[in-house]
Amino acid sequence: MNEIIILSMAKGWGGAEEYLDVLMSRLTKRDIPHRIVVREGGEFAKRNVKKAGMVSISHGLKGFFQLHKTVPRSMNSGIIHVNRYYDLIRGWYLKRLHPHSILILYQQCYLNHPHRIPLSLADGIICISEFVKSSITLKFPAFKQRIRVINPGIDLDLFQKTKADYRIDGPVKIGMVGRFDKNQEDLILAAAGLKKKGIPILIHLAGSGKPQEEERLQGFIAACGMQEAVLLMGHIPHKAMPRFYLSMDIVASTMKREGLSLAAMEAMACGLPFMAYDAPGFNEVIMQETDGILAKGGIPEFESALESLIASSNDRKRIGENAARKAREFFGMEIHVDRYLAFIQELLEKQGL
Repeated sequence: MNEIIILSMAKGWGGAEEYLDVLMSRLTKRDIPHRIVVREGGEFAKRNVKKAGMVSISHGLKGFFQLHKTVPRSMNSGIIHVNRYYDLIRGWYLKRLHPHSILILYQQCYLNHPHRIPLSLADGIICISEFVKSSITLKFPAFKQRIRVINPGIDLDLFQKTKADYRIDGPVKIGMVGRFDKNQEDLILAAAGLKKKGIPILIHLAGSGKPQEEERLQGFIAACGMQEAVLLMGHIPHKAMPRFYLSMDIVASTMKREGLSLAAMEAMACGLPFMAYDAPGFNEVIMQETDGILAKGGIPEFESALESLIASSNDRKRIGENAARKAREFFGMEIHVDRYLAFIQELLEKQGL
């Protein structure tokens, strides 16, 4: 396999960066040559200071012209993988430096305002869900032939332990994972409604946000009278996430849409009953009432579905065990890498490389 050059100029850290970490470990395991070009001073660079094959460049115009130093001129051909839509121009420039390469876009989130010119630079586009694919094809149907939907994988070696006891002893512990702009308010309101019915709830919010986002969320929690019922856990290292999931009774999300929920896949791998709105990013992962719960409607419907799930340990056990089996069959990173490499090979052959 030709060398894979991954370009990710993100400043922060999120699911896309967690994905890259796992992808690179699997490429290393398969002896596939690769390197990653990241933003100098960004979170990926900070957390992976000693990572082999990592190159840091400046953001902006200066970094654009540093790209020629990131790949040996002796490289005759390769694969240039850009992990964000806004990095397509940088990827195109790398391809100009190495014309016997292919350029792929790995698109993880819904593109609200796609433009034809950047997208036309990509030889192939990987979308993590049909929902994400639709963000491109609804505006540019002609790009459909360039797109392959490949669900992101999770590290099943990390998420191998599953929940053993589905009984609830004490307050119901509900976990939610994500930055503080993921509509945590709906979950807090649903829990407040259950609290009024005499159902004790303890919400654990794993994640963080900008200072103003955290201040806003804390103000909302106080206004709901839920200070004692909501714990802000802060950022939890990825390696510690299995312990977080397994300490919960239920894992939930009240996001109204997601590219595809890695948190849902991870929680399901741990055998946790996962609950979300019947919304994009969740309804491609969960089969209703079989391996998760999808609430149709708004906060009242979410509260009602949550109350039903809390009331039945048999349902939680059945759903959790089905979820763990599904994760092992469909969510593994090895399956993802197989499909990822097959698509790359298809593009290389099409280009005669």
